[in-house]
Amino acid sequence: MIRSLQQGDVARKAAEVLKLLAHPHRLQILALLRTRERTVTELVEILDSRPSLVSQQLRILRLRDMVEATRQGAYCRYRIVRDDIQNLVDNLERSALVRGGGGSAGRRREDR
Repeated sequence: MIRSLQQGDVARKAAEVLKLLAHPHRLQILALLRTRERTVTELVEILDSRPSLVSQQLRILRLRDMVEATRQGAYCRYRIVRDDIQNLVDNLERSALVRGGGGSAGRRREDR
């Protein structure tokens, strides 16, 4: 059986993923991890944030199996482990960059 968002359990799971990505810091972290592995220190510097905040968000993403950490000496390097999350972040970025919903990327399929 093909599962789709029209089914309640699939829609609930999708909504949970969207809730996780709705936090700006988590979304920024995932966007940065798309290009390469990074340490907490690197993320803190780029985001101009507190280490505790970045670590807390990474922990949440790790518990949801979106990122994983690899220890290298005294540091942990984080990376995205799921292609579906990588693609979703890419699509969210493209969607956010569409000005005012205009352009073909912002139109519904039946309007094209």
